[in-house]
Amino acid sequence: MVSLQTQEYRHLREQIGKNIHRIRSKRRLRLEKLAGKTGINARRLDSYELGCGEITLGELLRISRVFGVDICDLMFGDG
Repeated sequence: MVSLQTQEYRHLREQIGKNIHRIRSKRRLRLEKLAGKTGINARRLDSYELGCGEITLGELLRISRVFGVDICDLMFGDG
């Protein structure tokens, strides 16, 4: 049985990934370009967008700075 906490974490990871992808696509920014600007490997960024990777707070901050959005926009989707 999967705990609620695990399900909530998975949902948040998926939401973050969707928001990163949505903002990146809206700005017409390729993964490789975002990787260069954040210092995060493109393959890793791709896994985040798919909701599979374990993203750190530091990485969220770097991505939010490149996008010029608040970190909450990446987590909850207002960007």
